[in-house]
Amino acid sequence: ELMKIAYLYYIKGHSQEEISELLQKSKMTVSRMTRKAIEEGIVKISVQLPYQVNEELQEKLLRTFGLKDVVVAKNIIGEELSLFLGGVGAYGLLFHLKNGDVLGVGESYTVNLLAKSLIPHSYKNLRVVQLLGALEGHIRPDNSFLTTKEIAQKLDGQGYSFSAPAKVNDKQIKKMLLSNSPTFERIKQLWEECNIAVIGIGTVNREVQEHFLNQEELQELEARGAVGDILGFFYNIDGEIVNADMEDYLMGISRERLFKIEKLIAIAGGPEKATAIIGALRTGAVDILITDEETAEKVYTQALS
Repeated sequence: ELMKIAYLYYIKGHSQEEISELLQKSKMTVSRMTRKAIEEGIVKISVQLPYQVNEELQEKLLRTFGLKDVVVAKNIIGEELSLFLGGVGAYGLLFHLKNGDVLGVGESYTVNLLAKSLIPHSYKNLRVVQLLGALEGHIRPDNSFLTTKEIAQKLDGQGYSFSAPAKVNDKQIKKMLLSNSPTFERIKQLWEECNIAVIGIGTVNREVQEHFLNQEELQELEARGAVGDILGFFYNIDGEIVNADMEDYLMGISRERLFKIEKLIAIAGGPEKATAIIGALRTGAVDILITDEETAEKVYTQALS
């Protein structure tokens, strides 16, 4: 009987109600026996991921950094890394997302490619909110304003984005912008409610200098031991924030709220980002890491040395 029910349900695709009528069993009995078929090994369920993973490295990183989840994907065909991780990230985001979530979006080239890789889905009462202003004056293709809009459209959610720089020169300007606009009032409220977010991990290099910091600021952060940033918050190799004094000038979610997000998903790859990734994971803000095998190997080895 157990084999018959398992065959009808899992192979032939009959509903439990149809099997109940066919075999003259109660629906409760059929339901119990479909579960029992799995417990006794008669039915084995496997999920075919669209990419291969290194499970051993995943476990090592989970233990080392105390994360909720890690994806270490194998880039078997040598696809352009950001494009590859964007696709992996798109799948990972849908795995963690649910109806009613408030999804935060950070500016990142890889996150933008994630948006482009997303297969359209429909979520109920999903709100998608931009977490940080633009890193430069003109609108790049990977600007968080556009990325937020695209993710919201793909997932049938309500998008909340804004056009403002990531950093202003006067904290009074920030206060004025955030306090005198119905749009920003709504966005501030969504930052408070944000329970899942997807971000990139930045490094301290010329790209940061061009898009976010001037030469003097960059040198000051380097002197403080900065190795990378998440949403404008720079940290050292031990995960300690080194630019807390800059927060009053950042047009984005507060550091306190960022660290409280239930599922902060960071997507980053490339061996040159290993130090920045280690520091980011040590901040305690990141809950889920999505990276590639080569980068994960370097992160793990370097973290132990």
